[in-house]
Amino acid sequence: MTLPYPHWHKAAAIVLLFGLGSAAAATLQPMFRRLPSRRINLLPPIIQAAWLRAVCRALGVQLAIHGTPVTGGALWVSNHVSWLDVVILGAVRPVAFLAKSEVASWPVVGFLGRQSGNLFIRRGHGSGEITTIMTQRLQCGDSLVLFPEGTTTRGDTLRHFHSRLMQPAISAGVPVQSVAISYQGAAFDVAPFVDDDDFLPHLLRLLTLPRICVTLHFGEPLLMSDGIQRNSLARQAHTQVLTALGLQTVE
Repeated sequence: MTLPYPHWHKAAAIVLLFGLGSAAAATLQPMFRRLPSRRINLLPPIIQAAWLRAVCRALGVQLAIHGTPVTGGALWVSNHVSWLDVVILGAVRPVAFLAKSEVASWPVVGFLGRQSGNLFIRRGHGSGEITTIMTQRLQCGDSLVLFPEGTTTRGDTLRHFHSRLMQPAISAGVPVQSVAISYQGAAFDVAPFVDDDDFLPHLLRLLTLPRICVTLHFGEPLLMSDGIQRNSLARQAHTQVLTALGLQTVE
């Protein structure tokens, strides 16, 4: 795919940002990991959020936010349309993501994800280790983002929310907050990253858009209570997202 001339400045900005991000991750992250102070260890996600905001500006993202992200440690659960969801959610505040293990091998993106403290899930493997790590991170005040559908959609349906990885929020005693993400205008058709899409061609298609309009709806936090079950949390979060998007569920 060839970019029209007017869009090359956006492509150049993205290349520059990815280059700077890779260099920063390679040099700064190993240094931060040697520092014992929890406050100092908060710097990598803060730097990551600032970098993601710069990527959003370069892509022409126009973001509208409804509701208020909860402060402190929390588990965000969101519908999933595109890899761009990660960029947009991570630009709102410092968070870490749970992603499929294949993403870790993506050029540049995978490297940045590994260096930024994101967690990668290997399909077909037990959840014991990942839930333990999630619980520890949440207890330390980190915010994590989970895409409980387990796959991306075109944004016109909402699949079942798997509850297994919501258990760490219960164990850590932190709130679960639903996030509904929707793309509007031309981005509704271009943003979805589905089926056999490859990252680079998809990025080039996004670069042809003059703007990417997206809305985030943050639901009321679901607070932990005695005896609450992860299946109940999943159903409540699913209902909140379904209502915010006005969609039909797909089992």
